Amino acid sequence: MRASPSGFSAFLCLGLLTACGTVRFARVGAVADARPNDCPVRFEHLTPQDAMAQGEREVGSGCAAGYSLAGQTGPTDDYTDDMKADVQPRACALGGDLVIITGTCVSDSFNNPSGNALPGVMLMVLTKTPGPLGPGDGGVGAPPAVTP
Repeated sequence: MRASPSGFSAFLCLGLLTACGTVRFARVGAVADARPNDCPVRFEHLTPQDAMAQGEREVGSGCAAGYSLAGQTGPTDDYTDDMKADVQPRACALGGDLVIITGTCVSDSFNNPSGNALPGVMLMVLTKTPGPLGPGDGGVGAPPAVTP
């Protein structure tokens, strides 16, 4: 029996973890100014609470499908060079300068190049960089605080 092309490409993506990842982010929280695609981004092992205690604020969240956590299938570091290359420009577009892992995820099959759902790594994008913030965020562009 011959494997289907989509099944074979999913095997390659999962088995080899080569540039087959699909990275999608959504804006979450405060809106920050976009930065150039090659901006410096730190990839660290922190909890969201620890990152926010250090003055970071969340600007996005998403799934890096086609990548796995260390100890599951391959790399010894959760942040592979391929993942960093896929995630960095998207984090920069959100105005982020820090990426942390918050869990695991599964991509939908419609948006995946292989046509199959792929397991992945859930990521949060954060920044300390001031930028235009929405009302109530207390930053640039926010209305003055109302005191009773």
